[in-house]
Amino acid sequence: MIFSKKVEHFIVISELGSFKAAAERIHVTPPALSKSISDLEDSLGYRLFNRSNSGINLTKEGDLFYRQLLPVRERLENITKLVTKNTKFFRELKIGTDAYNDSFYKIIFSNSIKKGINLLCMQHSYTEFKNKLLSEELDFFISSCPKYVDSFERIACFALMNDSCMLISAHNVNDKYEDIMELIVEEDLVAHSSMLSHPILEKTIQHRRMANTRARVHIFPDFSHVIEYLAAGKGYSFSCSSFMNFEISRHIPLATRPLFLNQPAEVSYIYYLKRKEDELRHFIQLIKECHNVP
Repeated sequence: MIFSKKVEHFIVISELGSFKAAAERIHVTPPALSKSISDLEDSLGYRLFNRSNSGINLTKEGDLFYRQLLPVRERLENITKLVTKNTKFFRELKIGTDAYNDSFYKIIFSNSIKKGINLLCMQHSYTEFKNKLLSEELDFFISSCPKYVDSFERIACFALMNDSCMLISAHNVNDKYEDIMELIVEEDLVAHSSMLSHPILEKTIQHRRMANTRARVHIFPDFSHVIEYLAAGKGYSFSCSSFMNFEISRHIPLATRPLFLNQPAEVSYIYYLKRKEDELRHFIQLIKECHNVP
């Protein structure tokens, strides 16, 4: 960044919404950071932040100052990229998700995306992703939650349709039932913790309650534990076709069944920093290609 340190400090605080978090991010003490902002406010002649016991927020003048800085920062970063484009190469791509959905599996199992880079995958909550992108701890974030719209237009996104979920179980469990609804009621439900808010899981649990089943619900934080449980011939779970195609079928033979629970079409949103769009353009195209989107 070519801005003065005081302006850099202001931008980081604005994006993280916290003096403490900003101090940790840029490795300065909170008192030094407060003095930096105080000096900047004195130079500008107006307050940048409102401070209260509940936290901080930008003043009207601070909000305007921040919005004016964004295109300046973007232009400076584009100049830097032009100067260094022949020497800077991607060695690492950092992808986060709040749930292991169909789009996530398609991306991490795509050979064209993984070629020549170290692909780092991590799980973060939906509430964290904005700050993770702004601090460049992530290059992309994938979520099936409702679309986030950034009022400052710093974060861009595009939508991709996910393949439908399917029921998975051991073959002996699947073969016991002609009616999938009977299977859903009578057998234990085994789910990964990332599916807790998924509409399919909610509909399934609701149906089981109406049927007054005695079968249990097991939630595991590790997907491998779900698969091990199913492989032992117990219960059923849900997965997307891309995970089945790329992983499970290679190692553990499981039966699959389409679901008929009026599941809505699921959309994933792929988020990234707008100012990094040129830098990420190659990977954006590869992500669309692995979803068969031109």
